[in-house]
Formats: sequence, C-alpha cells, structure tokens
Amino acid sequence: MDNEESLIQVKKFFDKYKPLFAIALDMESRLEHLSSPRFSVFQYISKKNENNISSIIASLLDPKGTHGQKSLFLKEFIKQINKKIDLNFNSLEFDLTKIITESSTDAIQDSGRRIDIVVIGTNWVIGIENKPYTYEQKDQIADYTEHLKNKYKDKQIYFLYLSGKNTLSSSHDKNQPPILMGYNRGTSNDDGLYLSDWLKASRDLCQVDKVRHFCDDFLRFVQENFTSVETH
Repeated sequence: MDNEESLIQVKKFFDKYKPLFAIALDMESRLEHLSSPRFSVFQYISKKNENNISSIIASLLDPKGTHGQKSLFLKEFIKQINKKIDLNFNSLEFDLTKIITESSTDAIQDSGRRIDIVVIGTNWVIGIENKPYTYEQKDQIADYTEHLKNKYKDKQIYFLYLSGKNTLSSSHDKNQPPILMGYNRGTSNDDGLYLSDWLKASRDLCQVDKVRHFCDDFLRFVQENFTSVETH
C-alpha cells in the first residue's frame, strides 16, 4: 500500500466517525453550559504560592471560620492525624481550639522564622509546616518543634509536615519525628495520611452547597497539581 492509498484509508476512517465527533463536541458544549465543570476559584490562585494554600487550610480548620461549619473540618482533620498518634479530644474542646497562621518563633534564638499554621487545643498543640513545592530549609522543623516545646510547656506538642512531594523532613527531633501528610493519595491504598483524604471527607460531610463545592474544587486542585503515590 503506497502513501497515497494510506492517506485515503485514513480519510475514510475519520469521515466515518465524523458524525460521532460532532455529537460528542455538542454534548461537551452542553455540559459546559449547564455545569461549568472546568471552572474553579483555584484557577485564579498562584499554583506556586504556598502561603495561599496554607491560608485556605487554616481557614477551613478554624472553628470560627467564615465557612460557618464550626469544628466540622477540624474534627475530621484530627481524626485523620489520630491514625498515627493517640490524641485525646472531645467536641467541646474543638470549639475552643485556636488557629494561628505565620506564628513567629519568638521562644527560640532564631526568632525570624514563622510556622505556617499552629493549632492550639486545651492540652495539646499541633504545628503544621506546609511544603507543597519545596523542601524544608536548614534546621527548620527542629527549630519549630523546639519553639513550640518552649512556648507551650504545659501542652503535648505534635508537628505535622505537609509535603507535596510526600517526603519527610530531615531536621526533626529523632525521638519525636513529625507526622507526615502527603498531598494526593491518588489510587494508593497505603496507610499514609493525605490532604486529599481530608478534603474528600470534609466535602462529603459538609451540608452547605457553596462550602462543599469549595472543598471539591480544592480537592480537584490537589489531584491535578500534585503527583499521586504509587499504588501498593
């Protein structure tokens, strides 16, 4: 079969399915008009700005947040973390939990650093360092943990390392390594913690449409922009 005949066969193939292509394009156009599946507020957020992502996570965790869901998201977040630690909690305590962002490390010598998120419970504190795109700086997690232990001496201290690359920090206290949480579970069935798991559970539990849609958009942002782990 020469090149000319091959091209004729290819043209016949596409001509045969041209009506189906037209139907598919029309259906896609109708779906776009009715439900705008590609539209998301996250398309307007810089994909390389970790502060934006940290602010969103902190806002959802805050029982007094504008989402109006009180401690719903915080409870689910702690429930995820409790798969790795034994953190005692109760419903009343959640309502009293405080969320601080960009917390200065004023209880150690290097006071110029800031912890992305600090969750302060009645008798426990969880520091969260969010690294969606980069790795930690020198001694970063070790300094943060030391600061929290110095500042909240009457509370149990935990630290969560939220990694877009799903890799543990290198500068932590060997006797108390931080809890590792990856971003996107994908299709893996391992026993790790993932931001996507929390967002799925939060979305499914939320009863307010616009907040539920926000969680769903955030989830899709995570799934589309962060590599999932291998299936085990």
